[in-house]
Formats: sequence, C-alpha cells, structure tokens
Amino acid sequence: MGLFSSDTYYCTVCGGEAQSSNAEQCSQCGSVIHHRCLKNTGNAKKEGRFLRSDKVKLRCPDCGNVGSI
Repeated sequence: MGLFSSDTYYCTVCGGEAQSSNAEQCSQCGSVIHHRCLKNTGNAKKEGRFLRSDKVKLRCPDCGNVGSI
C-alpha cells in the first residue's frame, strides 16, 4: 500500500472521496480504500500485542495484495 499523488481518488469499497490521511492505495493494482472500509471488511489486522509497536497488515479487497503500515 502506498502514497497518493495530487489527483482525486475514490474508495473502491464505498465510493467516497479518499485523501492520503484517511486511505491507502494498493501498490500492485492502484485501488484506493479508506482505512475504515479496510477495517469494516476485515482486510486490516494488527500483528503485535503492544499498541505502540503494532504493525497493521492490509489486504487489498480488489487484487489480494498484502502490505503493511
């Protein structure tokens, strides 16, 4: 999952406008998904037990690519 350019993007799950502060873009297929949509669809999971050190694994609902933030 990667960063945005200056273009306007829309979430592939809900269709709402996405910004870099509230969404991720898949590095493989380019789909944009809101953080809340990733969480609501079960495509975001924490790896660690400690809040500060947790890495979150994200799975793209369109292509299945797995990334982390």
